[in-house]
Amino acid sequence: MPWFGDSLTYGPCSVPDKVHDGVRKLMHEFGLRYAALDFLVNKHGHWYLVDVNPNGQWAFVPFLRERITHAIADLLERPTP
Repeated sequence: MPWFGDSLTYGPCSVPDKVHDGVRKLMHEFGLRYAALDFLVNKHGHWYLVDVNPNGQWAFVPFLRERITHAIADLLERPTP
């Protein structure tokens, strides 16, 4: 399988309220405190959920590595709601 990491760019994006609310509901229903979710967005702006990975990777995105690592550590240190 080819590695496309060098040809991709990564960055924050705006998430529609409907997607945000759906992700929160999904996380709650599955009892997840962290997950990496993959979406496809078509040229009309429609979002499609592709994958929910409760052990998803993030360290391959250099400029987000430290920020995400700290956010997950902070989340896991909090008591379960």
